[in-house]
Amino acid sequence: MRSLALTGLALYLGAGQAVAAATPKPAPPSRPPAAAKPVGLVIEHTAASCVVAERFVKLQACIKPAEHVARAQVQFRALPTSPWYAVDMKPEGACLSAVLPKPKRNTAAIEYIVFAVDRSLGESYRPEGAPAKAFKPRVARAQGECAADSALGGLPGKSSIEVTVARDAAGQAVSATGASPQGMAGFSSDGVTLGQSASASGGSNGGGSGASANAGSGGGGGGGIPTLLIVGGAAAGGGVAVVALSRGSEPPSCCAGGGGTGGGGNGGSGGDTPPPGPGPLTGRWVGFRSENMGHISTQQNPRSGSTCTNYYDWQGTLTQNGSTLSGDMNVTFAGAECAGTTVPPSVYPGSTVSLFTVTLSGGGGISISSSDWVSMVGGAAGFGNYPLSGTYTTSSLVLNGAGPGAGENWSTTLRLRKQ
Repeated sequence: MRSLALTGLALYLGAGQAVAAATPKPAPPSRPPAAAKPVGLVIEHTAASCVVAERFVKLQACIKPAEHVARAQVQFRALPTSPWYAVDMKPEGACLSAVLPKPKRNTAAIEYIVFAVDRSLGESYRPEGAPAKAFKPRVARAQGECAADSALGGLPGKSSIEVTVARDAAGQAVSATGASPQGMAGFSSDGVTLGQSASASGGSNGGGSGASANAGSGGGGGGGIPTLLIVGGAAAGGGVAVVALSRGSEPPSCCAGGGGTGGGGNGGSGGDTPPPGPGPLTGRWVGFRSENMGHISTQQNPRSGSTCTNYYDWQGTLTQNGSTLSGDMNVTFAGAECAGTTVPPSVYPGSTVSLFTVTLSGGGGISISSSDWVSMVGGAAGFGNYPLSGTYTTSSLVLNGAGPGAGENWSTTLRLRKQ
């Protein structure tokens, strides 16, 4: 559509020049300044020329501007007939790093690329021309054999790595519902957790919407619950990418301190505080999406108007002690609706245990401070760092909150009932 529009513009300008030869040229109308062209990500990476067999491989890259990075991965394989596997990169100092599985002793060399997608769907690679072109370090039997190459060696000891399938053998991106890796030719499975496919951008190779799964066991990384979010706005005819933010990702700071009122909540201050000791709220509490309850977190992209709503089922035993209601809750991803893409619960199997703590006040008021909320859900689900507030009865509680985060608008509702 863009190339067609540009062609039409060129024809129009050509006709205008022909007319100008016969008639006086009118003064050009004033035009607003052209929008600045988005600048792509710059990946700085020193290629490894040698890695060590039976040792984890650590790779580093600096990607700038860092605040524009939606996701970064190292994608790798050992054989040209194998799919491309992926490991997400994590912050390390001012840059990013990823740990790859151990190459086996009979593996001659591996291939890898550094891949990043920005918040406007722009994709960047190292080396240029990837994945058709890739870095190809040889595999040495011992650390000393790599010294002459001044190359990256291997990491001794243990590591925990989540590996997903990013591309098929031909280099085409694999969808979020694609098959999980069943084994990795040329690599050891030591310390490896095999997850769902990890397509990093839904807008490439077709311009449609897509989803990316960054699955893993509960409590991985820095804690928190899995969350999908929109990272690109839809211009005329463009696509919207839906990616997964890892459980350990830290949300940007928004709102200072704890307390305050959440959007749509009823704070309920004043009145008598519940007396100390076990109270009537003690018991098992649940909230399921099938009942229009549980935890609902919505992100709105103000540039495109697109929304991404994540749903979670909550269940666990809570104990009331005076003005505090707390206990461990099992949180399970119950699906998402993101920019027209339906993401099934199977993308994130298993559950995460979260320590749930709320403050009760007189008049049926209930609240969660911003810091406590982020501690409960962590990662992307805590974007905005907003507090929650609402009301409770002896059989139900409802909390609401809203806040900005990374240029997006976020809102949350948590509904639980006592069994």
